[in-house]
This record gives sequence, C-alpha cells and structure tokens, in this order.
Amino acid sequence: DRYMGIEVSMVYEAVPLSQKLIHLLQKDSWEQMKEIYITAFALIGFILIGAHLFSITKRILSLYVFKGYNLAKRYGEGSYAIVTGATDGIGKGYAFELARMGFNLVLISRTQSKLDLVSQELKVLYPKIEIIKIAKDFAKSTEDRFFEDIEKELQPLDVSILVNNVGVAHNTFDFTENSLEVNNRLIIVNCYPIVQL
Repeated sequence: DRYMGIEVSMVYEAVPLSQKLIHLLQKDSWEQMKEIYITAFALIGFILIGAHLFSITKRILSLYVFKGYNLAKRYGEGSYAIVTGATDGIGKGYAFELARMGFNLVLISRTQSKLDLVSQELKVLYPKIEIIKIAKDFAKSTEDRFFEDIEKELQPLDVSILVNNVGVAHNTFDFTENSLEVNNRLIIVNCYPIVQL
C-alpha cells in the first residue's frame, strides 16, 4: 500500500514537471534561453580576451617598465654564479648576463680553449668580476671523483646561483634508432649534472 502511494505521488509530480518543460520550449521561453546563452558566451569571451590582454600588458611592462629583481643584491653582491655548458649558446648568454649583473663566475665546459676565449671576452666587458674556469667533459661524469674535483674548487666560494645548462641532443626523434653508446651519453650528460651539482 505504501509503495503504491509513493508511485502514485511520483506520477502526480511528474505531470507538472512535463508541463514546465513544454512551457520552456515555447517560443517566448526559447527566446529568453537564447538571450541567456548569448550573454553567457559573450561574458566568457570577454573574460578570455581580458586575461590575454592582461598577460600581454604584464609582459610588456616587465620588459620595458619594471626592472625586475636585482639578483646580485638579492643573493649577495660579489657572490658566484656557476654556469655549466658556458662556452656556447644559452650557457654563454647566461654567463654574459650574470656578469653584467655583477656576479663573479665559475664557468664549466669541456674545452679549455673555449673557456679561455669566453673568459677573455667577459673580462673585456666586465673587468671587475672574478672568473674561475673548470674544464670538465660531463660525458665522463660517471668516472670516480669527477664531481669531487669540481666540489673542491667550489668549496671556498660563496655560490648563489647555478645555471645547469650542459646537455647534448641527438639527431633522431626515436631513441631506438640510436646506438647504445649514444643513448648512454645522452643520459649521462643530460641527467648526471642535474643530480650531482
């Protein structure tokens, strides 16, 4: 009896609900719904455009108006910045930018002659900074005492920034096309310095 009462009451409640649905599908209600959808999508569009404009404005202001952090002042004037892979590309660019900010530098790279050349270029532009050069081939970073030698050089220094830029790339997108030797070199050079330094 109770069960039947519940079932009957559900039928009675379903009738007004269906009438409401029919009412919503009528022309006047559909026009109102259309206006609500248009307004909602327009609002979402304005929010997205506003977010993009804010992002662009923020970038422009940070590049041309606000100077950003004075890293040398923040981390200690006269402190050292270590840059691995410092003789070419991005690493060299970091070395010059950090020198411009007033940091002393520890340049670590594979080739001594390139280290000497970059060091001379930096000294011409920024004669007040100190530069320590360490010639190390990170492809050999699995050898015993490889990082211990670097650590001995760095121990007495006040180091505040590490730009761990050293790395190698490969010519193919598929690691299965590389030899085992090439893949091992990729792992050693691209991973060991990140963990050890």
